[in-house]
Amino acid sequence: MHVVVFLTFGVSLKDWDKSGLLSREILVYKKLHKEENINFTFVTFGDLDDEKYFDEFKIIPYYKHNRKYNNKLFSFFQSIIFSIKLKNLIFKPDLIKTNQLMGSWMAIIFKFISSTPLLTRTGYDLFRFSIHEKKNFFKKIFYYILTQLTLIFSDKYLVSSSTDKNFLKKNFLGTNKISVLPNWVLINNEYGEEDISNRKSETLLSVGRLEKQKNFSKLITSFSKSDFEIDIVGDGSEEKKLKQIADETSCKVNFLGTMNNSLLRTFYSNYLIFISTSNYEGNSKTILEAKANGCIVIAKNNENNKEIIKSNEDGILYDEEDLVELVTNLIHNEKLVNSISKNAFQNVSDNNSIEIVAEKEVKFYKNILGLD
Repeated sequence: MHVVVFLTFGVSLKDWDKSGLLSREILVYKKLHKEENINFTFVTFGDLDDEKYFDEFKIIPYYKHNRKYNNKLFSFFQSIIFSIKLKNLIFKPDLIKTNQLMGSWMAIIFKFISSTPLLTRTGYDLFRFSIHEKKNFFKKIFYYILTQLTLIFSDKYLVSSSTDKNFLKKNFLGTNKISVLPNWVLINNEYGEEDISNRKSETLLSVGRLEKQKNFSKLITSFSKSDFEIDIVGDGSEEKKLKQIADETSCKVNFLGTMNNSLLRTFYSNYLIFISTSNYEGNSKTILEAKANGCIVIAKNNENNKEIIKSNEDGILYDEEDLVELVTNLIHNEKLVNSISKNAFQNVSDNNSIEIVAEKEVKFYKNILGLD
């Protein structure tokens, strides 16, 4: 089987590498290549450097074949033309897959040019996020139209949560093609209940882009002048602002920058508490990774988080509680800590391991191709 994967429009393998995500994002494809004999071709939005990352996959870097322009409209039409030219660069594809919705117009065009079925995968709903982020009217309209067209022309449309599925069913046509495939994580096979007592409890861990969505300002102000310390992994446009807030509120915050995912996975196991103050999420990979390492996840009570956390069973969901008091009471409740940690690890092992999710993904491939 030969699957063509379109990366998110504008994203290269080099971008993944710089952000520390490359080792994680490529892992499932390596697994499917090795165990299911599936060959992958990646259409990326990098230059010649992207071809250097992998020997087992064919890489087609967009900017090896196209000039880079700052004009968005021109770049859009350029991508349409290149989608047609791809037929001469990709030999006998069996299936097309998108990594996210953004850029799906290229996959749709290539679907018709090559007479190949299309599986669209989204990690989060782009249109719903644009509403949360109060994007301008024209961007919302573009994302709405893109979502609708992609639903119409996809043979299967995968979302990572039931929340996203329900939202799409209420607002779009062609939703009979939608199925849920959650995000996967690697399970910490060295996890044991006995190591919980040895973890940092006065230092809290949070991971994410330093952007408004993640609401790190709330996290920092919530622990101002407390005895707790916060380690934040990630970077972004709000870093300077957040450092200033930390200074002004006398909150002990360590900004650790980006971290390679292979290192980050082991990093979680040093902490008892993982905390997310994000205003909205998809099927949060960081929450799932924290649970896979037995962390006690404290996360904001929103629809997507409620799908992956049962409060006081395998994590804690909060609304407007005093976070200092919540964490203080929690770390002194050894029985509850041990119970939540064990349940968190087990829940992710049962539902989100790479083995389980990869098996489901292959079934979608075969179903679309009539091979099941």
